[in-house]
Amino acid sequence: MRRHAALLLAFAACTWGRPVSLPGEVGSLTVELRGVYAAGTKTPHRVVTPCAQAHGGQALVPAALSGTPGCPFLIPRGEVDVEVAVRALGRTGEPLEQFSAPIAFRTVPGDLAADYSSRWAQMTNGELVTTLKLKHLYGEMRVWAEDAPPQLLYVDGGLLQEGLPEEPGARSYATGASQAVFFEEPTLAKIQLPDGYDNRTSPFVGQFMTLGRRPESGSVQLQSCGDVGPDGQAQATDGQPVTLVVTGMDPGGFFLTDVTACRVKEDVSRDSQVRVPEPDGYLPGTFGSLYVYNYSYPDGLYQGDLLWAVSGAVQEFTGTTQLVFPAWSIRERVHELPVAEWKKNLDLVPVRDITHRTCGIDDKLEPYITDTLCGQNQRNLKLESLESSLVRLRDVRFPQVFTTCDRDGNAEVPFFCQTKVGSTWAWGDCDTESDAPAPDAEELQCNIDCVT
Repeated sequence: MRRHAALLLAFAACTWGRPVSLPGEVGSLTVELRGVYAAGTKTPHRVVTPCAQAHGGQALVPAALSGTPGCPFLIPRGEVDVEVAVRALGRTGEPLEQFSAPIAFRTVPGDLAADYSSRWAQMTNGELVTTLKLKHLYGEMRVWAEDAPPQLLYVDGGLLQEGLPEEPGARSYATGASQAVFFEEPTLAKIQLPDGYDNRTSPFVGQFMTLGRRPESGSVQLQSCGDVGPDGQAQATDGQPVTLVVTGMDPGGFFLTDVTACRVKEDVSRDSQVRVPEPDGYLPGTFGSLYVYNYSYPDGLYQGDLLWAVSGAVQEFTGTTQLVFPAWSIRERVHELPVAEWKKNLDLVPVRDITHRTCGIDDKLEPYITDTLCGQNQRNLKLESLESSLVRLRDVRFPQVFTTCDRDGNAEVPFFCQTKVGSTWAWGDCDTESDAPAPDAEELQCNIDCVT
């Protein structure tokens, strides 16, 4: 044992004060985040409403305060521009002016733009200033830089080569992170609201997120509605605590609604293709409801219970956004109260009527193809805003004829999708990448005729 200790001391004496040999010359990188801007501009990205109001408006918020814990940025819809400056340091911390190489970037949390433009930039003479396009930013965010190859992109199953840098002879894999910049914490509505006009997926699929906050963390989470409403007034729920109510249960999980979620203005621009605008200028729902998939019945929960927070991974399943592998903390168990109070929280949850306007149907002489099915148009944000929430149908008429489309008896009938035949939209096979005839074509057409 003494001999081993002597050998270790001798090794330490021989190496003391000498840097450990690393491949390449760079030892570390410093990363400075210089600004967060609206995409394509030098206009600072907006902060949460309470901070903006405290300073007299978005334009008057001090730059030094924007992006701090007390004045976080809004979760962006789409991309924002983030300016960063990177310097290379040697193994003992000295500026490394002779270092030149392509530097890779990543953001935690968040995503880089869907091309190589924000995944790497060329460092020359030990310095680099560039603007990255980032999206899906929330909470405490940092930009990382690394002397390493950029994250690779794959298109149609193959590696995208265009835009990749030429690799230098050696990499040190030295890294560095920027100072923390704060965005607002996510809510049910923020993870449901699409980036653009496509209602088929959440922008945050694949992210593990916590929605809501326990008061032990210092404060409960408050709503930040952003702009004033179509009437020019601040929303009534702006600044109110996030309030999560369990609205339904099933053998696999439960439904959750944030009753203080902010209402969302309806976009009636040409690109939105809205056919019948909402009379009050708001979408009918708030995007503030979600299904939490628990893989089993959520024992200990009841309709009307309040939660402080829920966490899980965001995924899309059967056309709906869900949280999977969830955990939650209970704020109030209504079944511990007198029976007369069991519905007190459920009474706070709005129940919206599904109408022809909600379905995206108008009274044109020639109806659009998706008019025969409520909400099937992928640009229908009216119905999407009500996903997983409580709704009501009036004057329902049930079918009088039931047809069996399973002609071969295998207990399967093919789905159908909106496809283009020449320049005309039609219902057809969902496999749009194949020119081969649809399998089970007779069953497919039977299903189309029966449903539509």
